Amino acid sequence: MNRLSAFLRSVIPADPFQLIYLIGIVFLTITPRLGWFPLNNRELAYAGFSNTQIESLLSIKWVLVAASYPIIFAGMAGYLVCFWPGPRAVRRLALAVCLPTVIALVSIFVALAWLGSTHASVLASRSAQMHDFLATSTLLLKISSSMHFCLLGLFLIVTFVIRVALGVSKLPVSLSDSGPGDERELSYRATALIFLLVGPLYLIAAFPFSLVFLFVNKSSILGSLVVIVSSLQGLLALLIALWVVAEEGRRQVAQYLRTVNLKYLVIALVMGNAVSALIPLSRYLADRAHWAAFDYGRYGAPRLDEYFRTPGIWVLSGIVAAIVEEIIFRGYFQTKLINKYGMVRGLFVNGIIWSAIHFRSDPYLRGSDSGVLVWLAFRIFICLVLSYVLGWFAIKSGSVYPSMIIHGMYNLSYSVVFELRVFPWKVIIVLLWAVAGAFLFRKWPPTSEGQPTSNLEFEANSAD
Repeated sequence: MNRLSAFLRSVIPADPFQLIYLIGIVFLTITPRLGWFPLNNRELAYAGFSNTQIESLLSIKWVLVAASYPIIFAGMAGYLVCFWPGPRAVRRLALAVCLPTVIALVSIFVALAWLGSTHASVLASRSAQMHDFLATSTLLLKISSSMHFCLLGLFLIVTFVIRVALGVSKLPVSLSDSGPGDERELSYRATALIFLLVGPLYLIAAFPFSLVFLFVNKSSILGSLVVIVSSLQGLLALLIALWVVAEEGRRQVAQYLRTVNLKYLVIALVMGNAVSALIPLSRYLADRAHWAAFDYGRYGAPRLDEYFRTPGIWVLSGIVAAIVEEIIFRGYFQTKLINKYGMVRGLFVNGIIWSAIHFRSDPYLRGSDSGVLVWLAFRIFICLVLSYVLGWFAIKSGSVYPSMIIHGMYNLSYSVVFELRVFPWKVIIVLLWAVAGAFLFRKWPPTSEGQPTSNLEFEANSAD
């Protein structure tokens, strides 16, 4: 328990308020993704909006779209200040993060007030119009997940800014010291790549998607175009990453790509199939036993193919994502982070960075704040578990191909296994991978600089 407590303390920022700041930035980052209000008029009416209020909300859709861009900018600026606060961190935070967010929020309520007055009856008094505006604003604040997370994120960031101004907290974000390994700083190019992945590359990805949805109206080809654009986006991200890391980083990645270890390829293939198929096979055997005991002769026997589905074209984007992410995170970041933080902490930090690049694009449940928080926690859990599993294969084999296989099969399982459309089964499949990862680390611990991880004290894991 003491070792676990020491580990948890070592993977959060040295100043806990830096963690609060990071949470605030994440909340701003996901705000445009959550939807400012339900798209269905029936849901708005059920929430208590009158027809006039619904008309006002629908009329400011363009304002909501426009307001999302300052918030996107604020989120990217927040990540930037994490790494490069400069000599005037308070000024940067206030002007680049807080101010754009405030402007976005004020513009929404100003537009709501203006459009509310234009839709009001000519006989309505100013006080009646103000009452209607306040009622609409109150209802919007009540039902809008985007508004909730934007305001909460802004509050957390402002709290941190005040502490920085008072000299109590500081930037850049850094983890607690726990050994000589921390003296080795991440290179400027590695830090820049982290920022690009969690920030600006999102805009590069969003632009072609916007063009597709703007100019393509045929639903029959829309899905295929989205998959193609998504795959091209992943390849573009890989090219940009290889350009950013320069010659030294490309040599490191090439080393992982040149090595082919047949033994670990087979292990990855077997393990990936076993874990992915365990849930549908278990349900098939249970249903088969139930049929044999109670329904034999009355109904046909369950067929194994009924528990799987044919993967569609969407699987292509999942496979491309697996290849690109493994080259970047296992082929490049993993070595850098292990050198700096040690084996256990390095894989943990790699998983956190990996999860952060998914925050902007994850499918959050509209109108459910608790659902958003659960999904954020689940996304971090997924990436931490797979970071250790995939990291084990990359370290033991010296290659990214086994981790590509497992990552690809994990993505493929969402297209093939029916049960993974239901959230509890998604949790179970990740728990199965967690058990598999714990078994691998316990039975065949990977080595750091030739020393078994299991024989090192936690503090020694930070050393070379």
